[in-house]
Amino acid sequence: MTARLTLGVGLPISGAVGEIPDESIEAMNKTLAIFSGLPGTGKTTLAHLAAHKLRIPLLAIDDVVAAIPEHMSRHADPFWEDMVDILLNLVEFQLEQGFSVIVDSVFMGEDRRHPLCL
Repeated sequence: MTARLTLGVGLPISGAVGEIPDESIEAMNKTLAIFSGLPGTGKTTLAHLAAHKLRIPLLAIDDVVAAIPEHMSRHADPFWEDMVDILLNLVEFQLEQGFSVIVDSVFMGEDRRHPLCL
C-alpha cells in the first residue's frame, strides 16, 4: 500500500505508509527554544504560548521537579543541578529523535555552560 503524505514542514513523503525517506528526515529542521530568566519574568507564560502556537513539545523544569517524589529529592545533591541535568537529558533525547523542543527553566549554575544552553 502506498500513500502520499505531507509533513507539517511541507516535505512530501512518498512510499509505504509509515516509511519516511532518509533525505526527507535530514531536510527537516529542528528547533530548540530556551526560555530562561528570573522567577516571575513571564518565561513560563511565553513558553506555553509558543508551544501551543507552534505545536512544539514543551519541557519545563517545574514538571521535572514535580515528578520527583519527595523522598528521592532529599537525596539529590545539589538538588537543582540534578533536576536541570534530568531536564537537559530529556531535551537532548528529543533533539536526537528529530523533534523540536521548547524549554522553560531557570539556568542558574554550572548548567549555564551546558552545550544546549550556549
